[in-house]
Amino acid sequence: ISLHTRKVVIRDENGDPKLLIGISENITQIKAREKQRIEQEIQLILITDSIPGPIARTDRDGRYVFVNKIYEDWYGIPREKIIGKKPTDIFPSGFTSIAKPYIQRAISGEKVSFEGPMDLYDGRNLFIHVTLIPYINHDGQPDGFLTVVHDITAIKAAEAKLVHNSKLASLGEMSAGIAHEINNPLAIISGSIG
Repeated sequence: ISLHTRKVVIRDENGDPKLLIGISENITQIKAREKQRIEQEIQLILITDSIPGPIARTDRDGRYVFVNKIYEDWYGIPREKIIGKKPTDIFPSGFTSIAKPYIQRAISGEKVSFEGPMDLYDGRNLFIHVTLIPYINHDGQPDGFLTVVHDITAIKAAEAKLVHNSKLASLGEMSAGIAHEINNPLAIISGSIG
């Protein structure tokens, strides 16, 4: 059993202690719930730290209250220095102008997604897809948002390569058509000369 005890001293008319009254409350269930909450929090951290993309949660003022390990690694800033700051304090300045209107919409309770280039502090240039999901409290009101980030640099590079190859294929078809149009009159001229 876990007990929480409060003690009250009863004094006589001279101010000397006369009685000591102890009141104990059984807090076993409260301690069990607290232990369960701590275990769930540890599990959540382990799960989010194993996800290969950055995940964060901000409060209603837009300040970080949680970031996973990947988020910390991407920005090159320890979690302790990220917590309490706003995303616009962490993002490189070029990305801030892209993200700011979406952050405002997410704070107001709207789920939004956007894409954009981001230069990381370690020198990597990424193209990322960001989803901001409103965090709704028990009263049904927006209370910040969750941020989920995906690195889509390889997808964008593949798309660009596909567009480039498509342009080359079109250019090849056009060249073949032009060559055919030139060869027909040349064949007639060559036949006439012959």
